[in-house]
Amino acid sequence: MGIDGIILCDCFETDRALAPPFPLVRRGWYFTGAPGFEGQDDVRRDEVLEWERTACEHPYLHLVDNKLRRRELLEAMDDHGGLAAFPAILAALPHGNDGDCLPPEEAARCLAELDRLNDLMAPSTMAAVVDADRGTILFGASEPEMVGFPRRLQPLTHIRIYTDGTIHGLTPEPGTAPTTSWLEPDAVVRVKHMDGTILFESHDFTQERSGDDWTFRDAATGATVRHSSPSRGHGPTTRWRTRHHADCASRPDPSTSPTA
Repeated sequence: MGIDGIILCDCFETDRALAPPFPLVRRGWYFTGAPGFEGQDDVRRDEVLEWERTACEHPYLHLVDNKLRRRELLEAMDDHGGLAAFPAILAALPHGNDGDCLPPEEAARCLAELDRLNDLMAPSTMAAVVDADRGTILFGASEPEMVGFPRRLQPLTHIRIYTDGTIHGLTPEPGTAPTTSWLEPDAVVRVKHMDGTILFESHDFTQERSGDDWTFRDAATGATVRHSSPSRGHGPTTRWRTRHHADCASRPDPSTSPTA
């Protein structure tokens, strides 16, 4: 079952519509016979429908007539602040088959909430990692996102990793210095020591396998860091660039991620 979302024009009320085949009054979104002509709208329904279709520049005197995706709208509201954040829309949505008709002031409140919801749902600019050889976006983030997990941990290690790079509860192998790699909103990839110290940062670099570890090498300065948290990529040697992008929904196939 679909729900129609309709905004009525006021051409009938302001005498800008053609004269109907007999006197009519609008009740909600329907036209019925005026006093003295009750029932004529049923008997002469075809005439009424044809008049509605051509009475003004708005077919059927509908300024807007679109399908309303009720379930998707409720899901979007729930994902962007919760249903209670959009009280006018929630109150206006029909819960049965009869529908409802809102006065202009209520419709205005709904439109204001729809504008706010649209702004919340609009794609934001994100930082993106791009495969420099292929020009494809590998992944993106609008807030700090860990793109390289520390490798070669002791079995059954239980850890917590925070966005500042600090790692808690980690049992590293002897002689290793656990790290994480992060894509951050300023479009820079940073390698961080488990104590949060930044060991490397770049927006154009290669990722190379170095024995059991990995080396990031900045393309401009040649600066390197050897560490244990390779970023998701496409093989043993990959050149990456970062940039800001408006739509970074694509993700690399996990099967292409470097293995420990």
